[in-house]
Amino acid sequence: MEAAHIKPWALSRDDFPTNGLALCRLCHWSFDEGLMSVGRNYEVLVSRQAKKDPNIPGPIMTFADRPIFRPSEDNYWPSQSNFAWHRESVYK
Repeated sequence: MEAAHIKPWALSRDDFPTNGLALCRLCHWSFDEGLMSVGRNYEVLVSRQAKKDPNIPGPIMTFADRPIFRPSEDNYWPSQSNFAWHRESVYK
């Protein structure tokens, strides 16, 4: 597992849990490259670009539309405003 920032630390200086996700290396890279994001209902989004590219590893496709795991306390849930930024600025 790796700790991934939703909005990059270099832009946000935000190290709070609400700006983070625990991801495997492949998902972390895919998230940072905009091939994956998280929707308004905390579901995994897989970009159309990833679906078209035969070089993208198949396991990424299995996450599409599945809910992410969230902490039991909602004040630690990843911030929807950070996800909105990611969907607008990074997601392809």
